[in-house]
Amino acid sequence: MPLVGINPLPYFHSSWPVVDDSTQGKYNEYVRLLSDFTAWLIRNGYRVAFFHSQIGDEFLDDDILLQLRSNHGITTDERIIRFTANTFQEFIRQIQQMDFIVASRFHAVLFSYLAKKPVLGVSYHKKVDDLMEAFGQSRYTLQIADAQLGDLTSRFAELEKCVTEGEWKIDEKMLLSYRQMVKNQYDRVFAPALSAG
Repeated sequence: MPLVGINPLPYFHSSWPVVDDSTQGKYNEYVRLLSDFTAWLIRNGYRVAFFHSQIGDEFLDDDILLQLRSNHGITTDERIIRFTANTFQEFIRQIQQMDFIVASRFHAVLFSYLAKKPVLGVSYHKKVDDLMEAFGQSRYTLQIADAQLGDLTSRFAELEKCVTEGEWKIDEKMLLSYRQMVKNQYDRVFAPALSAG
């Protein structure tokens, strides 16, 4: 059973400061969308892993799983995994276990590509759009504000077919470039602390 990683984002939640018109109703619709999509994946023979690139997003899993149980009668079992990562290394190991990624957070998309994982991006910001375009993956980008279940299922099926037929690829030059940028960033952040210690 292939493993699909889902990286939800509290975009419409009242705690999210960026969206001016956030409402409980919009948040509920977003949670319902992800629970419906999760149910579709499970019924089509996939396992699902919820994972997070930012601490504090984990509460979304509870809300999605509650909808999954109440609307679809699906309870947590071996088909559903809840990943938590306390270190960057754990986060990367989680991504490496996945066959496909459905991500919203910028770093969840970026590190999935660096691990050469196919991503369906549910974008909340131009920076995510730009990142996916840089890797030649604009076709697999949806906008979080207006994504519908049919969009998710059809675009995911298209991505899976592309991978299965050996046609999925990402820009290797861009991959090397981002790997170097990430390395440089981590060297700047951590090298002074390590040398001081």
